Amino acid sequence: FREIFERFAEKNERYGLSGGYQNHAGTRLGASVWDLWLALRGLDARYIGCQFDVRHATYEGGRSWENDMRCIQDYITTTVVKDFYWERNDKGEWTNRNTLMGKGMVDFDKYFALDKSLRLTGPVTNHSEYPLIRADEKDLSKSRRMEIAIDRLKQDVDFTRRYLGA
Repeated sequence: FREIFERFAEKNERYGLSGGYQNHAGTRLGASVWDLWLALRGLDARYIGCQFDVRHATYEGGRSWENDMRCIQDYITTTVVKDFYWERNDKGEWTNRNTLMGKGMVDFDKYFALDKSLRLTGPVTNHSEYPLIRADEKDLSKSRRMEIAIDRLKQDVDFTRRYLGA
């Protein structure tokens, strides 16, 4: 991965671009965040960095996401905000469910306070990865479903704006 990031950084510098690798829950690079930091260490963050996703960092590390964020802070070029919670499925297995911002397990008070204290300047992006229309709403008219979806997206944006003071 280090060699791939080096090549991306070179190309991005040549074309005046910036790239960001998103940490993501699971078993790939970046799930633990420290491995992503090792792959990026020493590269120029203006051209290759991290799109830090607090939802995935919380999923993987519980409350230790703060350590991850501090570790990789020099490479955070964009932050991603979204929320989730753990639940048991029909088989009794633990799984996660994406949800509206502020309705899950992500500690946004701590997250935005740390974001501010680290003086991160990159874009903040909302990812609304939960179903915008629930199963019990699927038979509503298309225009009503659109209204519901837009309202949920607006709730997420408004939630983030309150933290950003925008």
